[in-house]
Amino acid sequence: MEGLRLFTSDGERSIDWQAIAQDGRLHRGWLFRRLSLPQHAAVLGWLPGWKRGFWRAFEARLQAHRQPLVESTLREIEAQLKSRYPRQSLWLGLSRQADEVLAPFEGSSPSAGEDPLVRRLRQIATADNSLLERYREHYIAQQQRAFGSLFARVERQPLTVAQQRACIIDDDRNLVLAGAGTGKTSTLIARVAYLVASRQAQPHEILLLAYGREAATEMQQRLQQRLGIPVTATTFHALGQRIIAAVEGLAPRSVHWHPRIARSSAGWKGTSR
Repeated sequence: MEGLRLFTSDGERSIDWQAIAQDGRLHRGWLFRRLSLPQHAAVLGWLPGWKRGFWRAFEARLQAHRQPLVESTLREIEAQLKSRYPRQSLWLGLSRQADEVLAPFEGSSPSAGEDPLVRRLRQIATADNSLLERYREHYIAQQQRAFGSLFARVERQPLTVAQQRACIIDDDRNLVLAGAGTGKTSTLIARVAYLVASRQAQPHEILLLAYGREAATEMQQRLQQRLGIPVTATTFHALGQRIIAAVEGLAPRSVHWHPRIARSSAGWKGTSR
């Protein structure tokens, strides 16, 4: 078996290279180095750092056994980053995954860290926001090409680039600021159509909310009649009533504000004329 043979007072032990690659932690000092294998409860005491031939051969062998893990982890991470819009929560989770894989490399010589795959994985491990933005822009451009015809015909006028981005971007929290007459309703309708067409959601999983009943009815009709997408659209008020009725088992009574209710120094009271 290839690996390390340890001779201790308790006898001889052998640890293969795969186990060392997964578990080994190399601690570098000014003059000595120390190899620990926590899962195997083994520690190689302080070894001379000037044994350069030994350490070069040791780290080259270690790198060769760690490389497949680095490659598979990087492929898995990039597949997730490219298959959907990279949310901040996803990015932080993947950075932790990359950090765990890179932990055994921390004690290696600088030459090991110069490997392109290790360098890219290290950039992900640090949660580099500039790299996250590049992944996001790549995904947005890819989706604009894939669903360009949808964005061109979903409404009477083709969507603008800003509207397309509002449809595609899907972070943990999303805020779109737009003035009157800028196409907010068209963007909402297009976003629903895009989510369904890209199979990120089914119609029954989508709820459209509006402040006014007319706006809600308009969105629902435009989606069903023009695009054939049966999506529920309602008002915030109606949704709140349904939630209360479902929890309490009884529809809430409507409370209307009366203009004769005024505030006085004694508190709230009714006034008459």
